[in-house]
Amino acid sequence: ISYRDALPILKNLAGPIAADVPGGIDFDGGLENVTYHLGPSRGLVHIQIRNEQVVKAIPNVVGIIPGTLPKEKDMPVLLGNHRDAWVYGAADPNSGTAALIEVARGLGKLYS
Repeated sequence: ISYRDALPILKNLAGPIAADVPGGIDFDGGLENVTYHLGPSRGLVHIQIRNEQVVKAIPNVVGIIPGTLPKEKDMPVLLGNHRDAWVYGAADPNSGTAALIEVARGLGKLYS
């Protein structure tokens, strides 16, 4: 949701101020000129959602560095990262992906 769309919703919330609730949540949002209230609101919000639900293939990138132990003692090490985004939208998995790419780059240099 954009700042422009969130602002009227936040400004119409009533109830206790979030930062003033004793023993409650320690929260004060980052938007300027907004006092964060816990609700309820003085109005209704109508939400229109336009999602296209399709099944698509998601490719995996796999790198294999063969071990030097006998096959019966070989213990594979798997590294990976998620691609879903539960919290911060599309940026959520990027920090793990960046770290994983650097590990792969380092291992590749060591292997070569």
